[in-house]
Amino acid sequence: MDGRRIYRSASRSLLALLPLAAAGYGSWRSLEAVLGDSVLAQLLSVSTGYAVGLGAYVLVARMLGMEEIGQVIGVLRRRRDPRDVQLAVPPEDRNQG
Repeated sequence: MDGRRIYRSASRSLLALLPLAAAGYGSWRSLEAVLGDSVLAQLLSVSTGYAVGLGAYVLVARMLGMEEIGQVIGVLRRRRDPRDVQLAVPPEDRNQG
């Protein structure tokens, strides 16, 4: 294990958590204010907060060049379309065999 690589990955992940928290909390609070606090409204507002937060995390993680996000997206694409195997392999590893 390369300590610098682990530190860089952890730092990027922590940095990507900031927009996740802001977007998730903001969307949850906004919807809660509009929809109220019934069980159905809470289910909808919390679920939306999770989805918006996840979207923010993935967007920022990709902008930061996190390898792990590319790997996860590659796995999801492969499950959907097995022909997309090349997309899951980092460019530097594609020519190694």
